[in-house]
Amino acid sequence: MDKTQKETLFKTEFIELYAELDYKLLLDKTAEKIKNYLDCEGAAFFLYDPLKQQLHFEVATGSKSDALKTITIRKGEGIAGWIAEKEESVLINDCEKDERFTSKTDKKVDFKTKSILGVPVMRGDQLLCVIEAINKNDDQFTDSDLDLLNYIGSFIAIPMHNALLFKKMTQETRN
Repeated sequence: MDKTQKETLFKTEFIELYAELDYKLLLDKTAEKIKNYLDCEGAAFFLYDPLKQQLHFEVATGSKSDALKTITIRKGEGIAGWIAEKEESVLINDCEKDERFTSKTDKKVDFKTKSILGVPVMRGDQLLCVIEAINKNDDQFTDSDLDLLNYIGSFIAIPMHNALLFKKMTQETRN
């Protein structure tokens, strides 16, 4: 399946998520689809907190997902922090050779990150989160994979922004 076919299929499968107001459900479903579409070991969403200038794992697929949810990353730290700081996408097929990579998270959760695709999710000039696809199965990530992840990131920005606003409004109403 080529990139255009994957984009069309993704759009068809996820168009109903434009109305999804449960951001956790939105991110869970999207992360699973990323994992399947890109044939990788895992996918993660790092939500960005502009007040603290840091990211935290919100959703992660794979066996280490619960352990990851306790970790925060400063803007500029590691690959995800670099993506947040520069607001640029990355394709890295050998993390050990990339100076931006830090094994701190891997050590905390006993995991080996070999390759990463990462993209910022932007709503206008506001960074919402960083998405990463981790460890391509049986091959290396390609430019086509990165294009697809960029497409998914831009596609998910509006429903994610809406779901986060809904969550905030719901919390304020309860208080």
